[in-house]
Amino acid sequence: MLRSSPGEDRFTFLCREDGEEVELDFPNDAIHITNELLDRVHHLVGEENVQIRE
Repeated sequence: MLRSSPGEDRFTFLCREDGEEVELDFPNDAIHITNELLDRVHHLVGEENVQIRE
């Protein structure tokens, strides 16, 4: 889903479980963040679980 919107924006997944964190970075997969894409991601994981940094 994310790669269906190519662009210049980078993304990382931060997975938390049992007090531990793992960061999954995707340096070779730049995307274009749009409101439609954010809506789809919010629907999948919950808006409270999405963070945008510049």
